[in-house]
Amino acid sequence: MEDWQKELTNLVENLTKDATFFVQEVTEGFEELTQELQNILVNDLDVFWQEFMGFIDTGIYPPENSEFLDDFLNPRVEPSADYHPACRGCSNYHGKIYSQQLLVCGIHPYGWTADESCPDWQSASSDI
Repeated sequence: MEDWQKELTNLVENLTKDATFFVQEVTEGFEELTQELQNILVNDLDVFWQEFMGFIDTGIYPPENSEFLDDFLNPRVEPSADYHPACRGCSNYHGKIYSQQLLVCGIHPYGWTADESCPDWQSASSDI
């Protein structure tokens, strides 16, 4: 009866050693992988940052050109007799396109659709 107890004890000890070894190997592998990924990310971010700063330093995108970039990305649409006529000359008119969607103004995002003039119209000129 003592033989099977010794065998069971040896089996449990061997399983414990093997499990401990496995956990250590997996932990070391994750630590190596984490370090490698961190090095890659740091290097890639450093390269990106250097290229970005070089781009900024060339003067292609200085802060004074940000209005040009905004107009390029979000073009302005002026109201006309056929297109949002109630908005012509209104100080509330915004008229910029964002993600292929025209924002007419903050009060009426899609524009005033009634036939009569807009009740929120305000003169764009400061002398009135």
